[in-house]
Amino acid sequence: MATLKELTDRFPFEGRVEAIYLRPAREVAVVSVQRANALAGRGLEGDRSAQGPAGRTMTHHKRQVTLFQAEHLPLLASWLGRPSLDARVLRRNIVISGFNLLSAKALFADQALRLRIGVAVSLRASGPCDPCSKMEVALGPGTYNAMRGHGGLTATVEVGGEIAVGDRVWVESVPAKAAPTIDAEDDGGAAPCMKQRWNELQAKFGEEFNGGIEGFHDDAPHAGVRSGRQISYAVFRTLRSPAFPFYTSLS
Repeated sequence: MATLKELTDRFPFEGRVEAIYLRPAREVAVVSVQRANALAGRGLEGDRSAQGPAGRTMTHHKRQVTLFQAEHLPLLASWLGRPSLDARVLRRNIVISGFNLLSAKALFADQALRLRIGVAVSLRASGPCDPCSKMEVALGPGTYNAMRGHGGLTATVEVGGEIAVGDRVWVESVPAKAAPTIDAEDDGGAAPCMKQRWNELQAKFGEEFNGGIEGFHDDAPHAGVRSGRQISYAVFRTLRSPAFPFYTSLS
C-alpha cells in the first residue's frame, strides 16, 4: 500500500489557465489580460506585487503571485446567494482549472513540488491566500467566512517566462535542496540556543525555511556580514524580523 508521501507525489491530471489578472495598484480595478510575463523572484510584470527596483529579487515576499481555483467560483457564488461570481472581484492573479491547487503545496520537508505553467514558468506554492476584509466591501457581509479555505494559494516565481490563457498547468516533483545548518564550532560564539533554534526551524518547516535562509545567505555578503559572530547575530535578527516567513513561530 502506498504511503502518504507517495500519494501526495502523484499528479495524473493537468490543469489549464482560465484567466490572468493584473493589479496595477491598491484600490485600483484589476486588468484582465491574455498574456503576462512572470518575473523570477518578483511576480507578474505590471502587477503591484512585482513593483520595485529592477533586478532586485524579493526572496522573503511569499505573495509574488496569487492563484485561484476556478471550480470554487460557483461554490462561493452559491454560499453568497449569487447566481454567478466574476473572478476579477477576488483580485487573484491566475485562475486555474482542472486539478486541486492545494496538491501543489508540499506536505513534507523533503518533498519539493513545483507548479509548472506553459513552456518555461515554474512557481512554488508558498501558502494559502486568505481573504481580507475588503472582500466584505466588494461582495457583502459574510464574504470573509464564505471564502475561508477557498481563497486560493500564494506562490513565488522560481523560473520566469510568459504565461497565457489556455496554457497547460501541472505539478512536478523535484529534488529538495538542503539548507545549511549551524555547527557548534562555527557558531561564532553565539548563544547555544541560536544553533538549536535554527535547526529546529529547518526540521519543522523544511523547504520553506530553506528558501528563506537561502535568501539571507544571498544578501549577507552585501550587508557587510563576514565573521561567524556577525553571521549568527544577523541570522538572529532575520529570524526575529516580521519579514521572515516564520517569525510568528519564534515565541
